[in-house]
Amino acid sequence: MNNEVTIVIPVYNALEETIMCVQSLLESDAANSRIILNDDGSRAGNCAKLIKMFHDFENVEVRSNFQNRGYTANVQFGVDAADTKYVAVINSDTLFPAVWLAPIVSLLERSPYLAAVGPMSNAASYQNIPELKAPSGDFSKNEDFGREQIDREAINAFLQVMFSGIVIDAPILNGFCTVFRQRALKQIGGFSVQDFPTGYGEENDVCMRLMAAGYRLGITPQVFVHHLKSKSFGDVLKKDYSRNGRITLERLYGANFVPSFADVLERNGLLQNVRTLVSGAISTPRSHKVTELREAQWMPLNKSMDPQILRVKGPMTALIWEDLVETVAIQGPDMVQLSYGEHHLRVDLPDGAEVCICTSDPLTSAFCHIANQSFFDGVRLIENIELSPASTLSPLADKLRFGNLFANGQHS
Repeated sequence: MNNEVTIVIPVYNALEETIMCVQSLLESDAANSRIILNDDGSRAGNCAKLIKMFHDFENVEVRSNFQNRGYTANVQFGVDAADTKYVAVINSDTLFPAVWLAPIVSLLERSPYLAAVGPMSNAASYQNIPELKAPSGDFSKNEDFGREQIDREAINAFLQVMFSGIVIDAPILNGFCTVFRQRALKQIGGFSVQDFPTGYGEENDVCMRLMAAGYRLGITPQVFVHHLKSKSFGDVLKKDYSRNGRITLERLYGANFVPSFADVLERNGLLQNVRTLVSGAISTPRSHKVTELREAQWMPLNKSMDPQILRVKGPMTALIWEDLVETVAIQGPDMVQLSYGEHHLRVDLPDGAEVCICTSDPLTSAFCHIANQSFFDGVRLIENIELSPASTLSPLADKLRFGNLFANGQHS
């Protein structure tokens, strides 16, 4: 797999962040991939320090433009040098968990019309977890979420268990970390250096042209990559470049371009559920303990980490409270069945179906997991009980979105 991916990192200043980024890559499942560092005329000594730092790693190449060519030209310079099936374009201010590349490549291998996949992050616009927006209305930076390696690994392990194999179709992907199918990029002519010389909009343009060529784009909630954000250009230049990029996008695709894709992504039920689950299970850990059960399978993230995950497989009935899970073996139904009372869920699982329960917040994690399953397999509501305002589940039920939910035999 490592031989199938070239990793391109455009570099401009941000020396310390770039070194941290590459070190995290070398400690991940991308350790043996070809890594190209393209220095775009950084301050004196930047490139030489990178060469000295990584000269012992044969797969790490440091190249210099000597003078600044602009972000998009720098990216395309690296993409043109890639001769592998896939090329990952990542910002130099990113930090990676131990396992991130293999799950993304697996999704691309599984679907030949999937042209690009991006992970979740603390600061990647609509790929944000746990919070999408800050109180100001701007995208949240969730600054400390997953910055430390031990936290990043726990978050990533949690997502891989809860959302294994899931890819969410999206109209655009955030450019901080994207793995592209190289053939698809070449087919559309790569990144537009002429239209987006300083970046900020170039990834949206690529996404539009990939979809116009008949490809899909995907966000995978099973991978988390931390983004330090704006370490190369700073906030002032970022605002200028962002404004210029938006003007160009509106010229190319119309004034409604940004609002239209923003509306699609903000209303995406799966992404909303992912944020709700992460917020409940990881961001605000509780002291609840779940009783260990012989019939269920424990999925510890790490011997020293909380939370733990309980995987319950059908045919089984699970009764889930805030601090307790009970299971009873049953003759399974033909579809996942859900009912709820004032303070608990009852889940009837058919053979082969499963529900993952996080010990720090059993109710939230189970409810969210079932809601996400409904987008793929369908869920039957067997007791359509009106929740009272005082119910523990009321606020959660208001937040969650279901895909295929059947109540009283009818799709709702």
